[in-house]
Amino acid sequence: MQFLGYSGWQLLTQLPTLLVLAAGLVLALANRRLPRGPRGLLLAGLAVLLLGTLLSLGWLLALPRLVQSGGAAQFTRLSMIVGPLLALVHPLGLGLVVAAALTGRTTAPSPPAGPGHGWQPGAGGPVPQQWTGSNIPRADATAPDSSALDSSALAAPGPAGPSPAGPGPAAPGPDTPGSSSPS
Repeated sequence: MQFLGYSGWQLLTQLPTLLVLAAGLVLALANRRLPRGPRGLLLAGLAVLLLGTLLSLGWLLALPRLVQSGGAAQFTRLSMIVGPLLALVHPLGLGLVVAAALTGRTTAPSPPAGPGHGWQPGAGGPVPQQWTGSNIPRADATAPDSSALDSSALAAPGPAGPSPAGPGPAAPGPDTPGSSSPS
């Protein structure tokens, strides 16, 4: 890579960005299907990004000559101008591209309500039994007697959860009497 030198190397590293931005501009200009607002934002964003990349490349290519000809004082003065400018150009261009992606979007239309749209009970075939309404309790029905409930269903669960057989004697464990532990 020595044959490229500093200027050639800087140009080579910026070339992919330049090509992508130029291709983006061409594609945005050629795509007439995009709405006018988002398309304008996209074109402006890509143009700002391309301009920022060209300015950055020009600054990098001019650096060696500026340092040789004017010394550190001139380089510092120019850096105080160019640095903040380049720091603002990239976010500005990227913000315009993001705005283009989000502008002009609408929410999905809600489906129309009424007959003929969506699932209708009884339309197109038999209705399953659970949807007929025959299994809905009547309002005047009485609640089941609470004394008829099985007391094992109300038992407090043990450490491993409720037992399917209901409450019973606990299995001997390391802390229960009658368990043998190896000595």
